[in-house]
Amino acid sequence: SHEELAVQVVPKKQDEFTCSSCFLVHHRSQLAEEKKNGQLICRDCAY
Repeated sequence: SHEELAVQVVPKKQDEFTCSSCFLVHHRSQLAEEKKNGQLICRDCAY
């Protein structure tokens, strides 16, 4: 196939975090818990 994907990758912003469970980048408003070991978990993964 001669298809070409054009994806622009932007750096993570100050008000965003990477979920330690699903590894997606979310806005801070989606933070469900911060574990004692520093892991950040989003709302989707927490429930």
